[in-house]
Amino acid sequence: MEAHDFLTKKILVEHEVKQTLESRTGNFATKPKAEVLREFDSEKWAEVLAKASEFRGFSLLDGLLLDFAGLSLDSRIDFWQRPHFNKVNLATGLLRELTIMIETLRSASLANNQFTEIGSGFGYRILTLAEVLASEGIPAKYTAIDLSANGLAAAELFAERSEINLATVRFDVEGQEQIDENLASPGGVWFSFCALHYASLPPHRLARRLARLPFETLVAFEPIHKAANSKDEIQLDLNQYIEMNSYYPFVLEALTELARIRHLRMTVDSNCFGLNPKMPLSIITLQQ
Repeated sequence: MEAHDFLTKKILVEHEVKQTLESRTGNFATKPKAEVLREFDSEKWAEVLAKASEFRGFSLLDGLLLDFAGLSLDSRIDFWQRPHFNKVNLATGLLRELTIMIETLRSASLANNQFTEIGSGFGYRILTLAEVLASEGIPAKYTAIDLSANGLAAAELFAERSEINLATVRFDVEGQEQIDENLASPGGVWFSFCALHYASLPPHRLARRLARLPFETLVAFEPIHKAANSKDEIQLDLNQYIEMNSYYPFVLEALTELARIRHLRMTVDSNCFGLNPKMPLSIITLQQ
């Protein structure tokens, strides 16, 4: 089954189930936090942790592939890399996605080499980043932040097996609490990858929450909902996809407000890449 056919079917089924679980933000539906925790902590990351605990050979990639049920690394997908789609196998798409992420973070870090991931899940991306930099002999410091206890436990297990020094912090970015800087290393590059689109706060409140985080540079790899003209089919399809799946439509507004609060320069590289043909990701960078 082609990736877009699989994803389309998955979207339609999940949309039917989640219609009764929606909360409202403005004129858009967003997923309640309890639903996000059920999907990831209780189900997806719990399964990854269970398999990794039982089978020592269970890898980060194996954990990721659980989210691509029905697909193998040889399955053909439509990988979006502006300005067009590329028909590649899933393995090539994953490699391209990781390469874009890692090179972007490497450029943003300058000589700091301190990385913190917001919404790290079971650690696939930050630990892959760590493995790549370690293979090049580059020392760095890594912190994973997530609300999922199962995700963080799995990340700790994978890090231990790979001999990577990974600090983990269970923290709700949207919550009232202040993050403990003794646990979450201040400074450096903080990043999110398809994490902020599960937010639910109004954008000005989310911006204030994010402004408390002790980052020097923030890089968000996220789908963004924004106005589009009738010829911009990529953005129009993305807007529809975000609305249909109850993803957070105010990522761009929240980060724009965050840049204002923290007096940061913001750059936006819109809809530049993505494994999901319906959800291309933008790269939003905030720095001095």
